[in-house]
Amino acid sequence: MLDRTAVSAPLPRMTWSALRNSLFAGPNAWLKQIVLVFTIACILTCVHLWQSSLIAAIQKDTLRTDAQSAVLERTNVALMLQVAQWNHPAYVKEKARQGRLTPAPAPLVIEVPIANDAAQANTLTDPALAQAARLWRRFMAQIVEPAAVAQMATGQR
Repeated sequence: MLDRTAVSAPLPRMTWSALRNSLFAGPNAWLKQIVLVFTIACILTCVHLWQSSLIAAIQKDTLRTDAQSAVLERTNVALMLQVAQWNHPAYVKEKARQGRLTPAPAPLVIEVPIANDAAQANTLTDPALAQAARLWRRFMAQIVEPAAVAQMATGQR
């Protein structure tokens, strides 16, 4: 074992009351107490101001979010109304009529005078015009007489 030449005495235990009594004892004890109260008040004031600024920022963000939400809801309602209008049959018919995708209220009638071949032969001397006239007669025959279409399809004339 080690030889101990000095005997040390144990240190006395410090308690909170002993520490408090030793700090606030003496001629300037009232000054120490005022400084401690002022320091605690400053710390609490800083914490309160920090929390108040956080609350104000949260309220500002909440108001901004509510305003954006209201704008989005109005936009959503406008879009739903627009979709409902687009799906309405009367609107679809009106747009088709404006785009000329439906027949007009009054049917369009084209009357083409059909002359006999002898009269056309005298008036149509150009071969291209004669070919166009033959095509036009053939087209009109298909419209007027569906039986002629069946005959042309089978090759009978």
